[in-house]
Amino acid sequence: MVRESGRRGMCRWSTGYPVFRGAGALTTALRTAVESRREAFLDGATSRFCPEGAWLRIHHEVLAAGDGVVGVRLVTRVDAAGDGTSTRTYWYDGKAGRVGTIRLLRPGSDAALGRLVERGLAGRTGIDRARLAAAFRRPATHLTDVSFTGSGGLRLHFDRGAVAVPPAGAVEVTVGAAQVTPLLSDFGRRARHQSIHAAGVPRT
Repeated sequence: MVRESGRRGMCRWSTGYPVFRGAGALTTALRTAVESRREAFLDGATSRFCPEGAWLRIHHEVLAAGDGVVGVRLVTRVDAAGDGTSTRTYWYDGKAGRVGTIRLLRPGSDAALGRLVERGLAGRTGIDRARLAAAFRRPATHLTDVSFTGSGGLRLHFDRGAVAVPPAGAVEVTVGAAQVTPLLSDFGRRARHQSIHAAGVPRT
């Protein structure tokens, strides 16, 4: 576990992310994400004046760990600065040595998933169909928080303003296990299994 904290003037920050042995690519991705967000917060706060009580906090949740699969969600919150909360998942495939949430899906399945998500969001207030369509045209960029439910469904979380008007807040939708199974890659199926059964791997 890597934990750091500090302050610049009145701006405070505290961050933490896990380190898994043998998963160097994941460690690099998490470290880069945390450091980039921290520097953006401090640079922006310095140039705009840091409001009293502004505090960047980044913590993590382990979604799965075992059989060459690690899933981590980074949760970023900025208090007193108006930026709110954002989340992002990082899925590591130990067999390939690569990190990428989009690797959970079978190549070419994004359009089918988009239709299922659109159906699941039908009737929700504030959904912006153009933004939603754009998310599935570039899934590697826009599908940033993807995880599995205990029953094997695929849960997609979109930050405030990503696929809906900002007043609607964050948007979450679940695609059922039977519907999503044909869309998962081999890695996605392994990741789902580990998410449900929560096998552990050593961490440092």
